[in-house]
Amino acid sequence: MFLLSICGLTIVGSLTGKNVSKGLIAALIGLFLAMIGMDNTTGSMRFIFGTKTLRGRINLIPAVIGLFAIAEMIKQGIGIGRGGQENSIRKLTDFKFVDIWKENWRKYSGVLLKSSAIGTFIGILPGTGGAIAAFLAYGEAKGRDKEGTFGQGNPAGIIAPESANNAAVGGSLVPMLSLGIPGSSTSAIMFGALTIHGLVPGQRLFVEHGDVAYSFMIGMFLTAIIMLLVGVFGIPLFASILKLNIRQIIPVVIMCSLIGAYSVNNS
Repeated sequence: MFLLSICGLTIVGSLTGKNVSKGLIAALIGLFLAMIGMDNTTGSMRFIFGTKTLRGRINLIPAVIGLFAIAEMIKQGIGIGRGGQENSIRKLTDFKFVDIWKENWRKYSGVLLKSSAIGTFIGILPGTGGAIAAFLAYGEAKGRDKEGTFGQGNPAGIIAPESANNAAVGGSLVPMLSLGIPGSSTSAIMFGALTIHGLVPGQRLFVEHGDVAYSFMIGMFLTAIIMLLVGVFGIPLFASILKLNIRQIIPVVIMCSLIGAYSVNNS
């Protein structure tokens, strides 16, 4: 766990770029937020300021929603108030699988394969998950960016974390099925479901219940194919959101964000 913590902090160096001071400040803020609540080792309460609500720590999902969704909508709203451009893309192009293959595959195939390998390796490590894989892959892709276009719409900034995140799901099944050790929170839920039905994950699972073990592998393979088909043929539908005015998007996103943050603990 100590090595994983050090590995997470070293990622800050690869993501900060030229703004080292801003990266360190963000890392310190993250460490402070992580220390709020009950300590796992001693059971003592830290930085709860007499509030019972903070005993359960700051949940990751509401924190991420506030940092990325709510903050971005406030930024967009301020831009509209200052007379900024409401929507930078209005005209939709005719997306075709052939065009995507020709334009992007050769250019970003290295990022895709490397990030997938990183995600698989991180997923195999017990107790990690897709979040760590995504950050590692993003940091690696940004370090390889010679043009300095990360943060300005570089497709590699999307390809790297998403491919690593997806690959980590399959990798997390390796320690669960072979050793009985869940590799992520998702595989931990699957571990519990198997145990309830009397199937103990481990080496004996392949011998005594091989049909169940191999169904996981075949299922992951089919899932990857289905995700590819949905992603490719759904591009025109997904891109249609660019037709909407940003004034209509902001209240909907804020409403969904608040509902999502509330639904985590119904609080």
